Amino acid sequence: MELEGLDKNLNVVWNPLPSVVRKFAQHIRGMDLLEQTMLTGSSLTYFDVENQLMDGVFKAELGWAVFWKEVPMCVGGVQVTESASVYLVWQVGTRMCELKPLAYTHFSIAGMEMLLEEFGTLTNWCLDENKSTQRWLQHCGFSFDADPVEVEGVKWWRFYKTIGSEADICAGQMSEAISLRH
Repeated sequence: MELEGLDKNLNVVWNPLPSVVRKFAQHIRGMDLLEQTMLTGSSLTYFDVENQLMDGVFKAELGWAVFWKEVPMCVGGVQVTESASVYLVWQVGTRMCELKPLAYTHFSIAGMEMLLEEFGTLTNWCLDENKSTQRWLQHCGFSFDADPVEVEGVKWWRFYKTIGSEADICAGQMSEAISLRH
């Protein structure tokens, strides 16, 4: 798969091997790490984060790892849900996302548009206190439900992006249990 118009310093690896994904665990941004911790309900060791990332990419219909000049930038994937037309999208960034925000955002927008063509509807959940990611998701064209969902005292916002007239299909199609796991 080729995304056109990306910064020449970006290297995208599709369906990366575990050895590639491992490189991201020690570099995850603070808010992304907080979300991973809130999903599990306990502090995560480096080994836990590494396993979560490798498991997520392994279970993905399509996974990716993005590097800026060989430095890890983000890793993500798309996974099936209960609904044949709705896919769970996730992406975890490193500090490099903050150092090179234009390259990161350009990749993300181009990547999500490509994924929409392939998968139709993309969705997931964002921690209520993660305002910077919420703003970034909106900039990338994602919409949010009208109200957050509270699970075990933690508030989450569901975000989604869809193509064509399928926008109304996304709402309410997935159970909380399936939706809240990466």
